[in-house]
Amino acid sequence: MDKEDLYDEFGNFIGDLNETVKTDLPTEEAQQSVLEDDEELELPFDDDDEEEDTTALVTKQYGTDVEVLVETENIQSFDEPLVKPQESNVSKPEHVLFTKGRRNIPKATLDRDYMLSLLQIPERIRNVAVIGPLHSGKTSLTDLFVYESHRRLNCVSKSVEQGWKQLKYMDALKQEIERGVSIKLNGFTFLAEDLNDKSLVVNLLDAPGHVNFMDEVAVSLDACDIAMICIDVVEGVTAVVEQLIKQCERRKMDIIFVINKIDRLILEFKISPHDCYLKLLHLVTKLNTFTKSRYSPELNNVAFASSLLGFSFTMAQFAKQHYIDKIAVSRRKQFTKALWTQYFESFVLEPIYKIVTHTLSTNDLDILVSKLKPIMPLPPKIPENFTDPLPLLKYVFQTFMGKRQLGIHSALQQCSSPTYLKSPNTIAHILKTLDYGGDEYCLVKIISGQLVTGSEIFVVDSDSDIIDDNADKEVAIDTVSILGGRYVLECERAYPGQIVLVKGISHQIEKSGTLFSSKQSLSDHHELFLPKIDYINIPSFKMVLEPLNSKDLPRLMDALNKINKYYPGVLIKIEESGENVIIGSGELYMDCLLYDLRINYAKMEIKISDPMTIFRESCASESFAAIPITMSNDKITISIGAEPLDLNFIKDVGQGKLDPALFEKESNVRELSKLLRKNYGWDSLAARNVWFFYNTNVFIDDTIPDETDRDLLNNFKEQIKQGFYWAVKEGPLCEENIFGVQFKLLSFTVNGSLDDADMVQTVGNQLIPMIRKACYIALLTAKPCLLEPVYQVDIVVNRELQIVVDELFAKRRGGRIYRTLPIGGTPFLEVRGQLPVIESFGFETDLRLATRGQAMCQLQFWNEIWRRVPGDVMNSDAVIPKLKPAPRESLSRDFVMKTRRRKGLSNDGFVSDTDGPSLSKYIDRGLFEQLQGNGLV
Repeated sequence: MDKEDLYDEFGNFIGDLNETVKTDLPTEEAQQSVLEDDEELELPFDDDDEEEDTTALVTKQYGTDVEVLVETENIQSFDEPLVKPQESNVSKPEHVLFTKGRRNIPKATLDRDYMLSLLQIPERIRNVAVIGPLHSGKTSLTDLFVYESHRRLNCVSKSVEQGWKQLKYMDALKQEIERGVSIKLNGFTFLAEDLNDKSLVVNLLDAPGHVNFMDEVAVSLDACDIAMICIDVVEGVTAVVEQLIKQCERRKMDIIFVINKIDRLILEFKISPHDCYLKLLHLVTKLNTFTKSRYSPELNNVAFASSLLGFSFTMAQFAKQHYIDKIAVSRRKQFTKALWTQYFESFVLEPIYKIVTHTLSTNDLDILVSKLKPIMPLPPKIPENFTDPLPLLKYVFQTFMGKRQLGIHSALQQCSSPTYLKSPNTIAHILKTLDYGGDEYCLVKIISGQLVTGSEIFVVDSDSDIIDDNADKEVAIDTVSILGGRYVLECERAYPGQIVLVKGISHQIEKSGTLFSSKQSLSDHHELFLPKIDYINIPSFKMVLEPLNSKDLPRLMDALNKINKYYPGVLIKIEESGENVIIGSGELYMDCLLYDLRINYAKMEIKISDPMTIFRESCASESFAAIPITMSNDKITISIGAEPLDLNFIKDVGQGKLDPALFEKESNVRELSKLLRKNYGWDSLAARNVWFFYNTNVFIDDTIPDETDRDLLNNFKEQIKQGFYWAVKEGPLCEENIFGVQFKLLSFTVNGSLDDADMVQTVGNQLIPMIRKACYIALLTAKPCLLEPVYQVDIVVNRELQIVVDELFAKRRGGRIYRTLPIGGTPFLEVRGQLPVIESFGFETDLRLATRGQAMCQLQFWNEIWRRVPGDVMNSDAVIPKLKPAPRESLSRDFVMKTRRRKGLSNDGFVSDTDGPSLSKYIDRGLFEQLQGNGLV
């Protein structure tokens, strides 16, 4: 049967299976023929013959030079690979682009040995922090210094060299490169020359521009003496720039303003040279409205730059490079000053516009060289890599302006050198712990003495209250290194004024600290002890996390300790319920933090909660009664009252206008009393008897002298302080911090005598929780309320899209726009508004989607705006529905009950009439019922 007849047109078998099997089997004649053929075959190995040596066969095939090993059984483990992977001598971390090994470090343009010798002279050092708003071109501006200080960088691709893509050398983390935004502080040290060929060493720190990372900006400002504020010429002076100016002037830093992206006015907006000058003049004028000192290009403290085209200049640099040789010596200084006020449009902008016009409109390079010859000399042959418009424009401008930023170097030269102390004893400030190239370093600024590799030194954490207890152990310094951006340059020792990386001491501190060579050096200069750093932005964005597998909890805790060090502004704590709480400054901050936690440090899956926020507890009126409480042994009876502080007082404390240090020293009593009476209307008795100030709360001794034993009261002052601090750290509503409350000690009565020393000690120990309880009663009798944080929102958007922004604010509870500012010379607006933090989740994403990416949003909490949550927090009858948003009148109670349940303070999160905050927990039941009957509670 033919094979085609066995199958139908669809490929299905239709033949007889038995018949097919029979035909496939070989016949007896065929089998016999095969056997006969097999008998005639000559087999290579026969049992009767001697076995031929395998080694001889291999040797015959490959020669005698090959080593032959014969294995009769497999002795290699199944876990061992057949071909082992090639291991590199230098291990590279996966999350960062970094160069390790001294031989791989890129070569410097100027002599590094001369730079190291110059570092011994603090007057020749300049510590500079490059700061500015998001996308103002800070990191790209820093690239100009990187290019000029290195001969060749291995990471420069062809697209980067031609200008199609920015290098961003300071963005060494892969997460920064993928997101396109700086996340961490970075910097490098280089040797520079000014216009007079005088050398100086610059320690340059590049800080992130996003407001979520203001903690990194704060570290850079504390490390440096000069701030280089980079401003986008189009956006101008925004709310972020205003805040940066305030922070710099508060620290009394020298400021250099760099007006960046001037190419946008020419290429993007295509405005005339006259309008360009007016735009720049308006920007400089507006800058001076926010600064105490005067800033102007003629004073050499305002520079212009285009990080896209790779140049920067000041008036002094432009005059010296292009005009100074044509002007009489007696008039050169006068001409340089007048270049901004009189000749800027003609002598600066018009040549720049001509260069742009000729370069972009001329196709023939030979004709371009001839056209630009009156303005600048160009090489007769332009490299082929720069024939496209943008690379060619960058090449021409770098030829015109030069590749060295001499003008900014001269501006830095006229600024102050770092502050240092002439002392043989070593004192240095530890500003931050960094994950730098996969290794853990501390960023250190040296105040006096030297840091030597291998030496031992004392370390004190900034969070430490008692110095001597923490200064009893010396720590060895492993290495001292100079910052390089994507490499470190190890050195034997470092000198005063330097900013260096130190390895081997990070385990002794949490956030920041102080290094000193002897206890005597710190006691002699106690004012140089580094206090806690003000990280500008207050963390208010909260999340709770736990490991996916509970057995991984120790690994998670180790990773959280690293996160706590590497992110200086983060707050990590463990609730009594065992939850790990992370509080950051915003969505991007938390997203980057959790990425590092998952991928780089814990390397495990983590469960996280929905975004939350922090709250504050306060009061809306004065306590309706002074309820006394008595100690368990009936020895002491006290009563405390509470009332809200003046809003102006709270605002001035939050903005730094009122220094909290005034409340700490008794020598400031007269000055403080005068200030409180004059500015805030306090009465004389209260102003003279301020005892404690903590977290915007005040404790006042308001007892009557004739009815109180003042000496005994003063003996218990430390216990009263501890009880007050305990109370304001954990309030009675949901154990959140108390905010903006004035507590008054109204009475302090002693029943009997306290002559026995043991009795005094016992009473003192019992007084701490007693004061806490009295503060709780005072707050609960003063109409308690819950406060929520409110973000300040700064948006730059096109005028045509303003209605979209208005609609987005209207959809969110509590959102409002309080100011709309047109940006001169542009179609943009700066919209400033307010939005509760708990309502801000996803706002930035909604804004970008609604405006198709044409609006930029910055949310910050540095002004500490707290707003009362709607509803009565003590209303046990408030309706709290399940799985639905709470009504406005129940919102305050809803937040408190859910917070209590999450912290383990309450088991009934949705049932509001049980286990909530109540005065009945702190006073007698009979007294509570009496107050309830009178309608007071």
